[in-house]
Amino acid sequence: MKPTLLLIALSLLLPAAPALAQPKACNAPAKDAVLSIALPAAPAAAVAGPDGCTLYVSLPGEIAVLSRADGAATLLHRSPVKGLGGALAVSPDGRMLAAATGEGATVLDTARLLSGQGDPVIGAVQEKGGGINVVFGKDSRSLFVAGGASEAVGVFETGKLARTGEIAVGRWSSGLALSPDGARLYATVQFVDGKAADCSPPDGQASWMSPGELAVIDVAKAAVVGRAAAGCNPARVALSPSGDTAYVTARGDDAVTAIAAKTMSVQAPIKGVGAPVAIAAGPGALFVTGSDASVAVLKPGAAPGSIAVKGGPVSAALTADGRTLLVVETDPNTLDIVDLARAAK
Repeated sequence: MKPTLLLIALSLLLPAAPALAQPKACNAPAKDAVLSIALPAAPAAAVAGPDGCTLYVSLPGEIAVLSRADGAATLLHRSPVKGLGGALAVSPDGRMLAAATGEGATVLDTARLLSGQGDPVIGAVQEKGGGINVVFGKDSRSLFVAGGASEAVGVFETGKLARTGEIAVGRWSSGLALSPDGARLYATVQFVDGKAADCSPPDGQASWMSPGELAVIDVAKAAVVGRAAAGCNPARVALSPSGDTAYVTARGDDAVTAIAAKTMSVQAPIKGVGAPVAIAAGPGALFVTGSDASVAVLKPGAAPGSIAVKGGPVSAALTADGRTLLVVETDPNTLDIVDLARAAK
């Protein structure tokens, strides 16, 4: 028998090799387009780890940790955190979670959060004026905290959680977004001194505040290098995946203000949601929460769409792959895991 034929014959007599175990697909879609997870208290925000497998939800006085696998999500642990539940951010290296507390921010070890072993709190930082929003620097070595009532964004070094400076932006900074290359930080500013108070409140009474701004910060210089008008009562900011456009929710205008990130030129406002607050920007679509009991889906050149949820959505965030939207809502207290391929119409 020829050698080749002999090898074939022998292979037919040998038992088949066992199939290798496949890892769980943490980003696999659920049975339904929207997977709703009941939460024990009113949530403020949710964010995913870099791989999308672990989810973190801020609750009053604690962080809930959930794990995704094969189209399901399981609540693993709840870790106490002092202060009000607020905005969340995961460091680019995935090792830390920062939670805004209303007084500053608490930084936690994600490995301990996931395992449930040991105290996950690394430490806390204080920010004058409060702590409304948080974002890590590109290298995970710095943390920026929006001071809310103060006129600055606090800058902290994550190794020792030491304050290294502050960036004067204006009164009541509440939204933060970092450019994809980490070179620029964008901050919303709700009150601008010296401008006429010409933003009419929703009840139609006399004007009570001036239009706000979006401040662009050079991270290396720790200084504001540009500003753009952002509409009335700007709340949050999100960048397009390419970083070319900054989108700001202007609550007082019932619109999203689009700003070219490089030139800071203001484009036509995007309508389609009342009193918008939270915003996430994906490829070709914006996901916005406002006064409606749904998540608005805004696409250029298309009529506004929506994603139906159960109650009042208060926060929206995308997983890193842009395929899944995380929405937290109250009444009922729920985390919605949304498969955008099926739900965003």
